[in-house]
Amino acid sequence: MARRARGPILAVLVTSVLLLAGARLIGRAAASREAGRGGKASAPQQAAVDLSFYSVLGDAAPRSKGSESALRAAPGDLVPEKGIYVVQVLGSADEAQAKRMKDRLAVKGFQASSLQDPASGAWRVRVGRWADRAPAEAMAERSRKATGLHPWVLREGER
Repeated sequence: MARRARGPILAVLVTSVLLLAGARLIGRAAASREAGRGGKASAPQQAAVDLSFYSVLGDAAPRSKGSESALRAAPGDLVPEKGIYVVQVLGSADEAQAKRMKDRLAVKGFQASSLQDPASGAWRVRVGRWADRAPAEAMAERSRKATGLHPWVLREGER
């Protein structure tokens, strides 16, 4: 019985080795072709990713002034008594600056939202909503390291 099992196992191993060797050979050929065009052969090529949808989302028509923001509690949401913590990255009177910051954060992988304060008219760029302060502090530190910005944590409703 053991001899019968060796044949298929050996065939799978040999096929795997041949596939891996072929993939490496193809990769080296592509790298040398790129080096011939003036590209860097030592660094692997990264595929171009189409991120144009971020700009489309940033240019979406604003909702009415009285509508709920993505970072505000929606009707029916459970809100802890101590409030919701958010990370604010920017506060500005300039809407274009707020949109640019939101897009910059999106490129870095953060889900940011820009909203206008109805009382002052100032634009705020914020990331996340947490019931506890500790995860918000961790996100603030993560965004500080990734972007070089100086975000701060505040409780929803604070200015």
